[in-house]
Amino acid sequence: MIREACRNEPAQAVSLDTKMLSQADFATSIDAPAVGVTLSFTAADIYFSAAVIGIVCFALSVAAFLRRRNAGEFLEQKGADFRRRDPHRSWF
Repeated sequence: MIREACRNEPAQAVSLDTKMLSQADFATSIDAPAVGVTLSFTAADIYFSAAVIGIVCFALSVAAFLRRRNAGEFLEQKGADFRRRDPHRSWF
């Protein structure tokens, strides 16, 4: 995805309709129990694993929050470039 974002090719529109969101929701609901079962079979300490996952997610969220200004400027420029290429896109 990073490589595709750095290319100077026109982006393709992604439709986020109800079917697509339902499929993502279903995949997430399967993924969560799968992780829980895997952790129980590996005899890992569930509380330690949950704490590590929570700390990492929090740290990444804080980092993203602090970097939002630079990312916003970068994405705004990318959006301006895209609008110049195809002004008829109504989703952007």
